[in-house]
Amino acid sequence: MLWTCNSHTMDIEFICLNPNCSETKISCFQCIQNGNHISHLKDVKKIENFYELYSQESNDNTILLNKFGLLIDKIKHQFQIIIDGIQLKYHKTESQYQNMNTEQINHLAFSFIEWKKDMDFIENTISGSINQLLESINLCINTLKLQQNKINSLNIQQEQKILKYELINSIKDDDIFAFAFDNVSSLIIAGYSSSTIKVFEFNQGNLNSLQELNDHNSFIYCLYFMKKSQCFLSGSGDKQIILWSINQNKQFFCKQKLQGHNDSINCLIMSENEELIVSGSSDKTIRFWAKNSQSSWNCQQILSVHKNPVNSISLNQSSTQLISCAQNENFIIISQQQVDRLFWEVISTIQVDQWGYRLCYINNLMFTFQPKSKEQMYIYEIDDKKGQFKKTKELTIKAGHCSMYFPQQYIKSKSILLNKNGNHVNLIRKLENQEFATEQSIDFGTQYIYGTMSQDGDYLITYDDQTREIQIRKIFQ
Repeated sequence: MLWTCNSHTMDIEFICLNPNCSETKISCFQCIQNGNHISHLKDVKKIENFYELYSQESNDNTILLNKFGLLIDKIKHQFQIIIDGIQLKYHKTESQYQNMNTEQINHLAFSFIEWKKDMDFIENTISGSINQLLESINLCINTLKLQQNKINSLNIQQEQKILKYELINSIKDDDIFAFAFDNVSSLIIAGYSSSTIKVFEFNQGNLNSLQELNDHNSFIYCLYFMKKSQCFLSGSGDKQIILWSINQNKQFFCKQKLQGHNDSINCLIMSENEELIVSGSSDKTIRFWAKNSQSSWNCQQILSVHKNPVNSISLNQSSTQLISCAQNENFIIISQQQVDRLFWEVISTIQVDQWGYRLCYINNLMFTFQPKSKEQMYIYEIDDKKGQFKKTKELTIKAGHCSMYFPQQYIKSKSILLNKNGNHVNLIRKLENQEFATEQSIDFGTQYIYGTMSQDGDYLITYDDQTREIQIRKIFQ
């Protein structure tokens, strides 16, 4: 593996092992020529030899730790000798005591005084030594903790440097409210305010228009591309959900219209096995749709738990719990599928200090919620004792006046959460220690931004009303 010097863009060739050196430990040839580490060049080693030195030191440390183990065993053995000796010399049973003559009693009295002196000596000598040893051990533990904290900090910094989305293409276009990628990032669908859905071929950031679909008659607000088939769902201001399928000529067609909502469709998701569709609407309801024996989708249940338009819905990893939030409602509702796997019931309501447009499950034990226009994103985790979700963290992020649509999206393979807030699209990394850190924040200068990531997280596509462009960004490491 090659590393590059930040100062000279040359390969890193040397590493300094001087314990008193405060300069950067790694250097390129130009750094050395410029005088870096000149006072202790004997401690500068070729980096290609460093792993060999590191391995040798690791072996030496293992030998030392084994010696510590033997020393601990020896100390325990010596303590046992002291304990056995005291019991043999001084401990007498009641029957032994009653059978003693006067001379033996007299001797026992002297032994008792001697025993007290011995115990005082043992306590003072050993306790003092043990306390000193414990202080030394605690010092070592604290030093190791500090080193581990430094390592964790460096790991977090490294994680934060790994990913960045850079603009690779931009295309002028009319108002778009929703996008979706297919599961291999070869197709993109875009939903327009004109009620049209356009299908694009996607090739490394380039778009080629393939088809226009015009079965809706109002704004397209949400799209969902299935992972297990070449089908997708669209939700519109015309109160309809349409299931689109593809024919032998690779042309999409309307396979079924799912009707029943009385207002705009604001959000659309599917279960992990894609046998359940969940929709949220401005009619204040959440509907669950399932296939019948003829492979048609029917409304299985209507959940009327909100009093205002539903903004966002999300299913957990096992598709057994649903979280939802609505406009002007300062709470998050958690619903759960019952054992019979047919009906959903509300099991919990979480109060929040500000209603929001976006929420998203990270896994079965954690979800995120974005309060409207706030500079904090909330993280909720299961309480081990009560088995209920509670807010455990707040992440400070870029914010501003905000608007609907553009749902949160979590890419498990990259541990990246996409979170639009105000004028900003925030790309947030979930770290190994369960903390969150903002990798990148893109300022569009307007709250009217709409977009999504590809299902593998390699691409980010957006549309905003200021540039009036489709912008495509690619991840770079």
